[in-house]
Amino acid sequence: MNRFKDCDEDVAAVTCQRMVFSDKTKRILFADSYHFNNNSVFRTALMLGPTSAPLLRAKFVEAVGGWDEQMEARQDWDLWIRLMKSYKAVFIDEALWIYHEVTFEHIGGSSKRQVNAHERIISKYFQHFEDDIYEYRDILSILSMTYALTGNVKASLTNYLRVLRLKPFMICGNFKLFCKILKRFVRYVLQSNKILRLHI
Repeated sequence: MNRFKDCDEDVAAVTCQRMVFSDKTKRILFADSYHFNNNSVFRTALMLGPTSAPLLRAKFVEAVGGWDEQMEARQDWDLWIRLMKSYKAVFIDEALWIYHEVTFEHIGGSSKRQVNAHERIISKYFQHFEDDIYEYRDILSILSMTYALTGNVKASLTNYLRVLRLKPFMICGNFKLFCKILKRFVRYVLQSNKILRLHI
């Protein structure tokens, strides 16, 4: 709160690192560490984290129209995008809260809802993406890696193919992205097998 009070008037959000705790294994999985950049609207919006992560100025949330209740999931990312298009955020490079990774059903827990929400966001802000093809490629790359990490091969490849269509001659960059996707999918398979063995 003290950090928020010291911020400039155009700062809409303050966020920080989080420690991710698995309710299944009862362990801290990792702590976030970001390269925060207010010049990239969508990347900054992603880095604000889930709904419970940032402190927000209510007047700015109201100014951009609040939550979009038509979104099936990722209402937080949608709101963060609108906030970051008009205002700034501040990142505290310190883990100050714990995020519990749960196994029960929640609003963003369905893979289908996640995909539908991301597609809605891409459609909703497509004009912005047309104006900044590099940021569009950046976001599609992040989505393809995220889907690979959750085992959604179809959604991962769909976004990877979009990346290829945007910049087909970035051979080195596209190959590196493919390797990152493959690495995350392998990690998902190994983690799934480990969990499966625990249940047998």
